[in-house]
Amino acid sequence: MRQMSVWRLLDPADRALLNQLRVLLRGIDPVPQEVMAAADSLYQRIASRRRVMARVW
Repeated sequence: MRQMSVWRLLDPADRALLNQLRVLLRGIDPVPQEVMAAADSLYQRIASRRRVMARVW
């Protein structure tokens, strides 16, 4: 049994969004609500995929 990286479970669009969020969040204080909402949405998609595909036998 091996663990899969969450990053590998993301499709290219999600990876691009995650990279954009990472850039936006650097040095921003306070973080705008729109950015937090986008981050939460992405987290929910990642979490649901991870629950389904977390372990590969």
